[in-house]
Amino acid sequence: MNHSQWKTTRTRKLLGEMVEESAAYLQAGYAFALGQAVYDRRMELGLSQAEMAQRAGMTQSQISAIESGDAGPTLLGSEQCGAVLLRCCAP
Repeated sequence: MNHSQWKTTRTRKLLGEMVEESAAYLQAGYAFALGQAVYDRRMELGLSQAEMAQRAGMTQSQISAIESGDAGPTLLGSEQCGAVLLRCCAP
């Protein structure tokens, strides 16, 4: 197949073609969805990345990486983020 015949996974889905997605493709989608959820909740709470990081025992750059979908949190990081984000309001 040459480049002119290549279609993106999204295009193939829209055309109704059967698409087998790789594990990496699915993982990237999950990382993006998690990052968007973390960002949305942080905004609801009115927290900066630095404030959230301090409360979660993480660094601001770790929060940024999670929100951008560049990196998923470790299990411990997930627990720490979750603890901060589940609070209904900032103290």
